[in-house]
Amino acid sequence: MANANVGNGLIKYVMNVITVVAAAAAALGDIIIYGPWVGIACNDAAIGENLSLDIEESKEYDCISAVSGVGAAVGDDLFYNPTTGAFAAVAGSGYYNIGTITKVRDGNNCFRFEKRRRWISSAGEGTITLADISDLANLTVTMDQVTDLGDLTFADLADGPTGTPTNNDTLKYDSATSRYALVAVAD
Repeated sequence: MANANVGNGLIKYVMNVITVVAAAAAALGDIIIYGPWVGIACNDAAIGENLSLDIEESKEYDCISAVSGVGAAVGDDLFYNPTTGAFAAVAGSGYYNIGTITKVRDGNNCFRFEKRRRWISSAGEGTITLADISDLANLTVTMDQVTDLGDLTFADLADGPTGTPTNNDTLKYDSATSRYALVAVAD
C-alpha cells in the first residue's frame, strides 16, 4: 500500500486563495459560491477566464442591504443568493449560509459579517424549503443531518400561519416545542 505525502501538513494554512475558471462574469469583491467554498473574487474575470477566490475564513467584510432583518443582531446567520446578489436574514430557496453578523446595520444600511470558508446548507441546520417537498400529502423527510430528530411527519408540525405557503417559506425546527413551524420568507 502506498503512502501519501502531505508536505508536513502546511497546505491547509497556505490555501487561502484558489483559482478556478469563471462560470459567470465576476468583478473584484464579488461573493462567489464555488463548490463548497464561499469566496471573494480577487480579480475581474469574464466567463472562461481564471478567477482567484479568497476562501480564508474569519475575515470580516462590510456590506449594504436594506432588507429588514439583515444585519439586525450580532451573531445572526447571514444568507446570500449568488444568482440575485441579495442578502437575507433567513434561509430560502437559492440562499447559502455564508457567515455571521458581527456589526449591526447603521443608518446607511451598512453591516459587517464574518465570512465562513465553506457555506452551510439549510438542510444541515434542520431547515427544509417547501420547494424541496414535492408531495405534501405523503410528507416524510428523513433528517440525515439531525440524527436525533428522526423523521419529519405532519404530526411534528406546529399550526402554521394563515394563508397559503409559497416556495420560499421554510419549515424551521423549534427545540422548545419539539415541532416544526412555518416561517414566511418574502418571495
